[in-house]
Amino acid sequence: MAQDSVERLLGRLITDDAFRKALKKDFNKACYLNGLIVSESEKALIRQLNFDAFSQLAANIDDGIRRECRQ
Repeated sequence: MAQDSVERLLGRLITDDAFRKALKKDFNKACYLNGLIVSESEKALIRQLNFDAFSQLAANIDDGIRRECRQ
């Protein structure tokens, strides 16, 4: 994965509740729909991340820079 894709994915994990939930539900679909090109080995590494830790981090981010969760 190119560094810009890594940064986009990590940024979205922190600032976008809906993306985080979608990634947990169907990783491949979430990446595809968001234009993130991820190799199989990179997917394995990213899936090892504790997504709940990103939720905790997101709770400390001001709502002014977070995406609104549309459910």
